[in-house]
Amino acid sequence: MKASIKDKLQGIFAPVVTPFADNEDIDLDALKHNLSLYARTDLGGFLALGSNGENKSLSESEKLNVVETVLAGKHAEQTVVVGVMYEAQRHAERFIAAVADLGADFALVQSPSYFKKLITSSADIIVTTDWRGRVRVWNPAAERILGYKPNEIRGRSVLRLYKSSDEARRVMRKMRERGGMLSNEEVEVVTKGGEVVPLSLSAAILYDTDGNEVGTVGVSRDLRPMKRLQEQLIEAQKKAAIQKTVVTLSHYINNQLMAQVALLSDLACEAQKISDGKLRRYFEDGLRRSLSRAFQIAQITKTLQNPQEIKEEQYIGELEMLSVPLPESVEPEAIEARKFGKLKVLVADDEPVIRDGFAEFLRHFGLEVDTAEDGEQAIRLIKENDYDLVISDIKMPKATGYDVFHAAKAKNPNVNVLLMTAFGYDPDHTVVKAAREGLEGVFFKEKPFDMSKLIALIEKIFSK
Repeated sequence: MKASIKDKLQGIFAPVVTPFADNEDIDLDALKHNLSLYARTDLGGFLALGSNGENKSLSESEKLNVVETVLAGKHAEQTVVVGVMYEAQRHAERFIAAVADLGADFALVQSPSYFKKLITSSADIIVTTDWRGRVRVWNPAAERILGYKPNEIRGRSVLRLYKSSDEARRVMRKMRERGGMLSNEEVEVVTKGGEVVPLSLSAAILYDTDGNEVGTVGVSRDLRPMKRLQEQLIEAQKKAAIQKTVVTLSHYINNQLMAQVALLSDLACEAQKISDGKLRRYFEDGLRRSLSRAFQIAQITKTLQNPQEIKEEQYIGELEMLSVPLPESVEPEAIEARKFGKLKVLVADDEPVIRDGFAEFLRHFGLEVDTAEDGEQAIRLIKENDYDLVISDIKMPKATGYDVFHAAKAKNPNVNVLLMTAFGYDPDHTVVKAAREGLEGVFFKEKPFDMSKLIALIEKIFSK
């Protein structure tokens, strides 16, 4: 009759010491001698490769030699248990299979050392329960997030943690429906202080070898940080969408404002030709107020592009609107009509509003103006003509403002060059380099800009 597991584990089991020779090899002869003595006793069996069997100091082949020697030296009624100490599960399984093939009766497996560290150092909640649903394992993360100390919760029903008994039943029902496992299920629990906390729960029902439920194990992640991040992300995406819309609208509005400012500046120059003083002042006042309004609108679009200055307020019903502080009115500089004489100017800019607006405006001052829509065309015109002043944007297709500056100075070292940049854009430090090489001035063309400042800069350049 085959002995039962219970019968095989009866009696006293002696740990087998692994002897070594002087050369540090295992002394198998000494081990055989020891076993011949143990076999004469009433010991129930032996534990080979325990902690005093130098388990962790031996290679796998040495371990198998020890097990084989122990099995050969015991008497027929004695049981052999083999110690298994591996950090990796696959290594432990391979070794257990090997000693089973040799004839070992049982394996005594030591849990990997990192299991306890993993549970105690985990940032996630780790809880186990027995078959009655009473808490057994309660790690530091559970204490930190839910507030209960281990001695306050161990042995108590896990149901007390759920927001409601219905929530607890829902979780268990869903776990059984899915074969005893649950993955990333959002649940709501209540802390010791009464706060409802959303968790992402992954859990499993534990079974014994006969298929009976013996407990559960669950790992839960606090979803509050993630939900806060989601709220912040939604808010950031909302603001980014608003800002993108505002920037796009501001770009097109400012282009139109620039066209209006150029036209109004042209009309201001023409108004100075009106001989009737009262009528002239009427037109000049109207044009000045129109220019002021254009610059005020530009200030509003600029403010809209700064999210820190944007606030939302209720408009009508559920509709909301952006509340923007209105800027003070901007008083434009008066433009005095005067003639610079027979001077030839090139204006190079890839934006038609600026290029054509500049040209029309400068012609009121007696200047002969050519235009170029990119750097390559500007360089060609410079080679074909003699200019007194070249006005060029820094960033253009086909050739940069720095290339245009060099072409102009190569043609005539005494030619005046004025470079333009929007919002101080100058990633290649063109202005700094050109200033060392004779650049006469820089004009910041934040649209819409005051045309009187352009005239003042040109006048300063020619006065030299």
